[in-house]
Amino acid sequence: QVHGLHGQSKPVLRSGAKPGDDIYVTGKIGDGALALLSLGLKSRLDFSLSKPIDRLSSEAKKYFYEAFYQPEPRVGLGLALGNSINSSIDISDGLMGDLGHILKASNVAAVIESESLPYSDYALDMVSKQSCLIAALFGGDDYELCFTASCGSERKIKTLAKELAVEVTKVGKIVEGSGVSVISGQGQVLDMSNQAYDHFRETAA
Repeated sequence: QVHGLHGQSKPVLRSGAKPGDDIYVTGKIGDGALALLSLGLKSRLDFSLSKPIDRLSSEAKKYFYEAFYQPEPRVGLGLALGNSINSSIDISDGLMGDLGHILKASNVAAVIESESLPYSDYALDMVSKQSCLIAALFGGDDYELCFTASCGSERKIKTLAKELAVEVTKVGKIVEGSGVSVISGQGQVLDMSNQAYDHFRETAA
């Protein structure tokens, strides 16, 4: 366990998301789950490989190894954003599941634009784009930040991210209602069954 105290500024909770907020993620997402393939480990998700694992370059294998075993927490950006954002969570169980925690706490819904999700070049080279989407939404082990902020905060967010050399991508919108809708580039709602990791779900031996 890790315990701590916040400073004088108000802490950013999961419960602060509001309809109209933009949804952001840091870095690339999906690499943590796809790294299991490159490491020869079993994944609970089904991915469509674009090339055999043994044909991955040494650079790709190193990239995925570091993504899985040495993820970089975005503590600096999180502290810098402070009260410029309304809610935040880390992506440890997949974007769909962790964003879902924000939505439940804030009593709102979300629309995710599938074409906006940031994938690494190594991921796109190893698996299909559909598999990248599955990894990003349901894979976990990325430890990137997902946060929401009012649309008027975008310039400040992008400036802070640039100063700290952290990639930040706007991937959707907070709306009224409940649940997460994932839409294609043509605006169609995609049928994505929920495969987010559940720490308390029993699995067969």
